[in-house]
Amino acid sequence: MKLSVIAALAVLRRLALVAGESHSQDNECTHGKLYVVDDSTSMIHIFDVSEGTLQDLTVETTLSLPSVGAGELTYYGPPGDPLVVQYRGKEELAYSDAFVRVIDTGFSFEMHGDHGHVSYTAPSIVENANIDDCPFPVHQVRHDGKIAIFCDGSYNNTLNPQVNTTVHVIDETKLGSSTKSAIVHSIELQGAHHGVAIPVDDGHVLHSLALQDRIDRVPGASALPATFQVVDYDGNVLHELSDTTDPDTHCSGFHGSASFGNTFLLACDDVHGGVLRLEYDGASSGYTSRAITYPQDTKYDGFRIGSFAYHKNSDHVVGSFTLRGGTEFHLAAISSDASALEESNVLTLPNNARQCNYQFEVGTGKHLLVFMPNGVLHVFEIDNGTFNEVTQKQIVPNMSACSETVFVAGIGQVFVATPANKKMYAIDLSHIEDGEMDVYESTLPFTPSAMTVSGFSYDHACKYDEHEHEHDDHSSGASVVSLTAVLIVAGSFFYLV
Repeated sequence: MKLSVIAALAVLRRLALVAGESHSQDNECTHGKLYVVDDSTSMIHIFDVSEGTLQDLTVETTLSLPSVGAGELTYYGPPGDPLVVQYRGKEELAYSDAFVRVIDTGFSFEMHGDHGHVSYTAPSIVENANIDDCPFPVHQVRHDGKIAIFCDGSYNNTLNPQVNTTVHVIDETKLGSSTKSAIVHSIELQGAHHGVAIPVDDGHVLHSLALQDRIDRVPGASALPATFQVVDYDGNVLHELSDTTDPDTHCSGFHGSASFGNTFLLACDDVHGGVLRLEYDGASSGYTSRAITYPQDTKYDGFRIGSFAYHKNSDHVVGSFTLRGGTEFHLAAISSDASALEESNVLTLPNNARQCNYQFEVGTGKHLLVFMPNGVLHVFEIDNGTFNEVTQKQIVPNMSACSETVFVAGIGQVFVATPANKKMYAIDLSHIEDGEMDVYESTLPFTPSAMTVSGFSYDHACKYDEHEHEHDDHSSGASVVSLTAVLIVAGSFFYLV
């Protein structure tokens, strides 16, 4: 069988890319660095993936955090810079030993004439952002140059039966100051609950409120909130989402949020019947909200969105959409102007299996990466609210459960670690437009338990087409493949049988 012209052209394109690649000392973009927690210690191991090299990954440097028990330092936020690490604390201590630390990744970008240069210094803990009064920190949300840390508190503990929720806001512009704390706002909220806080703008913070039954400690009261308010740093209430009779002004059973620009999405339960969308008008300092309803087909009765994946460059936010205790699992795409979710916006996941993880590729936000419990990575583009699969590939052989791996999306890269055999699978997405993914396997000298990508800015993140250009000047010593050689190779493909 002869190869198609399209396949041959794809080969030509890849050969041309290889021929044209060169790595200048002045890197104008970065893939960031990979931060991996050691399951046995309080060490974070850092891998340099900034130049896109994924073969034979080795530890570049390590960073020590306050000592905790083996396997307990396991939580990072999503990819971003700076890096925020949260230790949730021990239940038997009512989480009083919990802490939050901010890591300066050492990333910087400087203009040198007509081009820029990415550089790194050694990572370090930012001393003016330590938070030690944050029992059970769970959510962290970045927005408006700030990071909100939401600490659930403790509801039923023999040491302390009621530890209230607390919220702390970190101002990124103040990180590293020797005279000012970067923690610009802290508040205690009545009732331990599993909610969220989101920095809005102009010193405004959106946060959840515990159910009154939760505050009153009524047996069986849900930890999930239904009402919210926006406050300023002085505690003044600026806006309330508290009318539980109106789906446009509350979010019962809240679990999951997204924020982009001046728009905020809150994922509500099936009783509410949709997602609450809150918009902020910076000019008037006013707020408006409305519900985005779930699909009305009866086969989705009881379904709800429980978490979101989003990217500032994507026109769609993606939510996990499923029935608690059900046997079918879905993702749903929400467009920026949606008033309702339609069935065409819903993707049924393969093999009736729940996804292990789903994230947008960090650099461009063009592709949604969905990792499944059979070890297969699926890559989608979302067009007009419809999921279109670009490609899929088996990453981890003989995998059967999400618990066997740790996953994170990077900048044109994906990383999957398998703690049991200390393997790291690094996936290069450079040729994803051709439907191809390159996988590199490395052995780690420690047991990984959590990981994320940090040490970058979105403005200087490498794009897929970073090397898709011709080099007229070959004096740098880059490898060059002549056009004649490329054509000869291509010709041989046309006549393969």
